[in-house]
Amino acid sequence: MTVVSNVGPSEFVDTRLTATDCEAVLRRVCFGHLAFVREGQADVRPIRYAYREDWVYFRADLSLRRVIARTPWLVLSVTELEDATHVASVIVRGGCYVTKNTGSVLGDAAAFQGIIELRDRVPSDRERAPRVRRSSTVFRLHVDELRGVRAFVPCPAGEPTYDAGAERQRRP
Repeated sequence: MTVVSNVGPSEFVDTRLTATDCEAVLRRVCFGHLAFVREGQADVRPIRYAYREDWVYFRADLSLRRVIARTPWLVLSVTELEDATHVASVIVRGGCYVTKNTGSVLGDAAAFQGIIELRDRVPSDRERAPRVRRSSTVFRLHVDELRGVRAFVPCPAGEPTYDAGAERQRRP
């Protein structure tokens, strides 16, 4: 199924990603934006994450933990640049839970593996910083809804992009 792009000429058509393609993007990428409601307004926080078996693992500081305690329904947006003119964009929606005490031995083991992936997902060429006590908690977001799209990016690298400031200066 195709979706007509809302940007650019009508010949640019976006295509939906399959669930398998969406999961592949989640495995390859380790950075996304977590969306949530705080004090009645939508907010977004950049996070580093690890994806494992229908769960997205990430760290939350005290302010994010408070948000999750009030409203545990979150959205994760992940974008992967495929080439100079195309991106794959994936949206995950679901409930968020602390990884401790999942309620079962298998759940605890899966949570532990997700935490290990999150911890160890560091480029091998970088020297690892010494371990310090962290004031964050690892959460896991269940993939209740998963959707994605492969889209045309109307501003390929190397070409000029629209400059609103320059446009305002040209107006009489």
